Amino acid sequence: MNQTLPSPTSSNPDRADASIGYVLVPPKQPPGLTTGIGSLVFAVAALLYLPVTAPAALLVAFLTRSPSRAGPLGWVAPTVLWSLPSLCGLISLLLGTASVALARRPTPTGRRTKAWFTGIAGLGVLGLDVAIVAAWIFTTGRIMILF
Repeated sequence: MNQTLPSPTSSNPDRADASIGYVLVPPKQPPGLTTGIGSLVFAVAALLYLPVTAPAALLVAFLTRSPSRAGPLGWVAPTVLWSLPSLCGLISLLLGTASVALARRPTPTGRRTKAWFTGIAGLGVLGLDVAIVAAWIFTTGRIMILF
């Protein structure tokens, strides 16, 4: 039971003595990985929050619109409808851009890191969200897509 500590002059400072069998320093994540994952999560949430804000937008539209459909508060219902999706989209755009900027250099082997791919995936999903919503709005011709 007499174990010795690894010598400070060992050849690999990240690894302890093989007889002990543990790693002193955990493997490092590539820079920008957490922001890339955050970008991907917020890009998916941007499209999923649209049905969440729809009932509140319908209630606001019911309370603020006149029967002739023209009034001074016609902008309130679309603002309520697009508030959370646009906020999530903006956060996803910022996080995705930061992730790609942090992981801009390839690895020594010439390959891109996981952080770069997650940042690009988050920006791609956000672009797909914008394309779906734009097609939906241009098809109906109104920004308040519910009625």
